[in-house]
Amino acid sequence: MTDLYLDIAELPEAMQDMMGDLLVARAEDARMREIRRTYFDWLDLPPGGSALEIGSGPGDVVADLLERTSLATATGIDPSPVFTRRATETYAGRAGLSFEIGDARALGAADASVDLVLFHTTLCHIDGADAALAEARRVLKPGGLLVVFDGDYAANTAALGRFDPLQCCVDAFADIMIHDTHICRDLPARLAALDLALIRKDAHGYLSHGEAVYFRSLVGRGADALAAGGLIGTELCAALHGEIAARHAAGRLFGFISFHSFVARKPG
Repeated sequence: MTDLYLDIAELPEAMQDMMGDLLVARAEDARMREIRRTYFDWLDLPPGGSALEIGSGPGDVVADLLERTSLATATGIDPSPVFTRRATETYAGRAGLSFEIGDARALGAADASVDLVLFHTTLCHIDGADAALAEARRVLKPGGLLVVFDGDYAANTAALGRFDPLQCCVDAFADIMIHDTHICRDLPARLAALDLALIRKDAHGYLSHGEAVYFRSLVGRGADALAAGGLIGTELCAALHGEIAARHAAGRLFGFISFHSFVARKPG
């Protein structure tokens, strides 16, 4: 199995829509909203500035960024035509907000043209993360900010105890949805190699105890991935979904993801 986001533009539209639904569920999750707004509030941005979000999906994060900060304009860049169309339709008429199809490793923006570049849970999906970071540095103005928010997905867990079968679902989800599950662990060194000064780094815990639609969907997609990969049969897949639903109903569906945020500045 491999990260579906690597070639997302080539996937059937129905598959892209399903993935978009999962991104919307995550963006609307109360804890995820709280986390992103926490690090948005740390950003020292010039009034009337401009931003790019790389891998903007259905557009919810970059729309929130524009609303919560002093930015005047923000553009979401994503390789998926389905995501880009959804974002454009959802936020039609929102002043200063636009969306484009594009590649993180070859942005259309001019050199030194934006005040902020954001990767919000997208750098882990890019085959060539260093090239994407270098491209982000190129388009930043002197003194501009590069912000990366991503998960330490190698440590994801849903287990209530040893040998919990739902942990296999979480691990399978990582296999099909995340190219580099360890991206956060050496990101400071990658930023330093590009002469980007790390000015803040933090960890943000996402903890679910049964109520989160996002985490329930994540575990369920993992069960489906095990079946699609031929590792389990349809009966076991159905049983796993039954267990997920039962734990959710009883308030016992546990999940934890450790997210990390990094804010770096381009030399002025």
